[in-house]
Order: sequence, then structure tokens, then C-alpha cells
Amino acid sequence: MIKINGDLYIVKPGKAIYNKEIIQYASSTVTLIDDGLLILVDTGLEEDWPLIKTGIEEAGFHPSEIDVIVNTHLHRDHIGCNNKFKAKKYAHPKEIQRVNAHEYIPSPRKISERAFVLETPGHVDGHISIVFKKGKVVMAGDAIPTRNHYARRIIPRVHSDAEMAMKSLLKILKIADIIVPGHDEPIKVTR
Repeated sequence: MIKINGDLYIVKPGKAIYNKEIIQYASSTVTLIDDGLLILVDTGLEEDWPLIKTGIEEAGFHPSEIDVIVNTHLHRDHIGCNNKFKAKKYAHPKEIQRVNAHEYIPSPRKISERAFVLETPGHVDGHISIVFKKGKVVMAGDAIPTRNHYARRIIPRVHSDAEMAMKSLLKILKIADIIVPGHDEPIKVTR
């Protein structure tokens, strides 16, 4: 567990393993926001459950206390442990439609007092990032998958629209002081 500030925790860091240009393994970062509601952003792979459970407990909570899950998008490596929670599950309407996922609620723009949705299409048309105003932290999902994508200003290899992916990356860079990438450790933004 990594504490970003008093109300935001990385309960499980993300990971991606590449063989040259091919992604061999990927599991998303799982972030916990404590803002009147307990919010999880993404839930990794199903095999990540022991790490996620431990991370939530190390942050001082119990998995049964999670109120809301917000998925940046509905790829398998970001939703694997959704079924472990009795929380409301939010995703972008385009993602809900793309995978015909009736158990999701279209994400509202405002999730809590200080957490809101930022549309960041490009990886998929319905990709969203979550902005936490305290500390200007952006949980970028696969809009910025790794530190390398940030450092080199490159879009994800897998994308539905390259131009939109670059616009989304640049949009995040304009507002973030800290970026939580989809598959890596947090990044302090330098300007």
C-alpha cells in the first residue's frame, strides 16, 4: 500500500510486462479514495484479490466498506475483482454498451465532493480518468499506462483513436500534479 495523501491510497500498484512490443502481462493499479464515500478506481485481475484485500486493510478499511467502484474502462485487467465488492459500479456509457454490461451504472461527472470524472478517450472510446482535487491527483488508467508513456509523451499501443489518445494524455498533463498510471507507480508531474 502506498499513501499518496491522507485520503488517497494505492492499494495495489499496477504492473505491465513487455516482450519487445508485445504486452505479455498486465494488471491495473487499484486506488482507494476516502472522500465521504470509499471509492475504488479499477480492481486489477482476479488473481490480485489477496493483494487488494491486504492493501485496503492496511489503509484502515475493510473491503465490505467500499461504496463505489469506478472503472476507467472495462478491459479484463481493470475489472477482475469487481465481483468481490457489493459496491455500485460505474463506467462510461460507451464502455457499458461496448461490452453489454448491465450491472454497471453510467458514471456521473461528480463521484464525491472532491473526486470527478475526466473523459479521456483514445485507448477506448469510453475511457475515463478520475481526478481527486486534493493534491491534483489523476488516476489515468490506460490514458497513461506507464511512466515511460508519460516521460516520452507516447500513447498506449492499443488504442481506438490515436489523435484522441494524445489529446487525452495532454489534457491530463495540464491538470495533474500527480499521475497514477494504469500499470505503474505514481508520477510527480514536472513542468
